[in-house]
Amino acid sequence: METVTSQRAPKVLYDQSNSTVIDVNLDDFDWDEIFDGAQWLHWTDITPELCKETQVVLIAALKETSILL
Repeated sequence: METVTSQRAPKVLYDQSNSTVIDVNLDDFDWDEIFDGAQWLHWTDITPELCKETQVVLIAALKETSILL
């Protein structure tokens, strides 16, 4: 977040181009183990926008939990 001294609101920059989450692969996830005993799924709103693979993983997670059919 930038620091401002005027009446203008500060801008927030999300620079996650080198985030480890962009290196995910669908094969990295064992859904049975991950969701064993789970009652809910939490996912950030920006993660699916980082790259195509994070979108694929999120869709797979939603399908696994029967949230998205």
